[in-house]
Amino acid sequence: MSVVTTFTAGTFAFPGYCSLDERATREFYCGLLGWDAVDQKMGENTYTSFKVNGSTVAGMYELPEDRKQAGVKPHWNSYIAVDSVKDTVNKVLEMGGKRLGGPSDASEDEMANLEDPTGVRFSVLPVVMGNDPSQAIRKDEVGALCWNELCTKDAATASRFYTEVLGWSAAPFEGGEMPYTIFLMPGHEKGVAGMLEITPEMEASMTAQWLPYFQVEDADAAASKAKELGGEAHGPIDIPNVGRIVYVTDNQRAGFAVIEVAMPPLA
Repeated sequence: MSVVTTFTAGTFAFPGYCSLDERATREFYCGLLGWDAVDQKMGENTYTSFKVNGSTVAGMYELPEDRKQAGVKPHWNSYIAVDSVKDTVNKVLEMGGKRLGGPSDASEDEMANLEDPTGVRFSVLPVVMGNDPSQAIRKDEVGALCWNELCTKDAATASRFYTEVLGWSAAPFEGGEMPYTIFLMPGHEKGVAGMLEITPEMEASMTAQWLPYFQVEDADAAASKAKELGGEAHGPIDIPNVGRIVYVTDNQRAGFAVIEVAMPPLA
């Protein structure tokens, strides 16, 4: 179990879901992962915190009408902690990435939405979130985020980008059937993320994105439940000494994965 309010720079904080239908999102994820939904009014909008045993595991908001009309699809967004939002934004721009929105002046107490040179989006936020226990984030246990995987069509470009921007190093993982990269951080025994290159054969069923993995007790049961709730499930895939993985498309066509962990993921 891991409950934190402060993150190490270069590590993932929590995932956020951009929804077309808040009710449908609640029904799917609370039904699949046992989450509790806590709503908070933010002006005219509502932000939902998904919780396990009182601690946040993910967030969700419904897309504004103009973004719906523009064709923005439901998706998971991954948040990475950094020491300096301003410096990270500048580095992203230097390395061929884009800033998609806020903060306009890269203020240190805000987040920034970014895009890497391969077209994959992510966000950065400051490492210190505060000391309020109600803001604690739960990770690395059943029902919570336990891994993040970059699915990209250009692994070489993505590897150069993230190692330079976030201080990661990249190493091959030898335990699977396909080439796979582990991103590492100094001082961390296990990887902070993984990377899979999308081949032409995979393009029809896989989107270029940062894919969150949520830990479950039983991957096969989760796959069945996802289908029952209106989603799709692909797998399972067994990785020796890692776990049993199912790739899931939810009831709004957003992708993520669940894993029945055999040991700490990709240690």
